[in-house]
Parts: sequence; structure tokens; C-alpha cells
Amino acid sequence: MAAHQPLLAGSVAYAPICDVSDSIKELIETPMVTWAFPGIRSFAKRSSPATHAAKTKVPVFVFAAQDDERISLEDVRAYGLAVKDAGGDSKVTTGANGGHYQSMIDKGIPAGIAWMKSK
Repeated sequence: MAAHQPLLAGSVAYAPICDVSDSIKELIETPMVTWAFPGIRSFAKRSSPATHAAKTKVPVFVFAAQDDERISLEDVRAYGLAVKDAGGDSKVTTGANGGHYQSMIDKGIPAGIAWMKSK
């Protein structure tokens, strides 16, 4: 949304999958899957926020926990850096622990609210 809706005041994402292709790599390398869903590789690329980072002109806040077992913290950081490198405004905040869910509740939501108030 941040890349395609320039009228947004900003965008907040908690523990997002920033590179869908990387996230489902094993799945899209399975011959039966690519046979059943011939456009899956293209879809994964097109649906990745990382693909559209250079087009993101609204401020972006992204939160992830360092011990999140579901998403790649490296991908989240790379996304935030790609937005900045393209001239955008991004803030990546991490929590030390709490996994995929609890870290968002304990640290992510308060940090996101503080970021929104600062904008």
C-alpha cells in the first residue's frame, strides 16, 4: 500500500514478509506447485514489498522481533534501507524478544503509536 497509495499519511507494518519470493522459496521450487500455479514466481515477486521499495514515498514504520521465528529480520532491515536509499522515509524498530506475536503487543504497538504521533 505504501508504494501505491501516495495519499496515505504513512504506513505501519508489524513483522511483515518483505520478500515473498524468499519466504516461500521451497514452495515455488517444487515442480508440482509451479505446474499447478504457473504464475506463482511472478506473483511472489510482484507482491513483495521489497520489489516496490523504490516507489515508496510515504513514511514507513516497520517493527520486527529479533527472535521472530516466522519472518526474516534481515529482509525487514533490507526493506527499510531500500526505502531510504530511494529517498523515502523509513524507520525500522526491533524488539529483542517476544517472537512473532508478543513482541508486537509489548513493544511494537507502543513504538508504532509513538512514531505516528511524531509524524
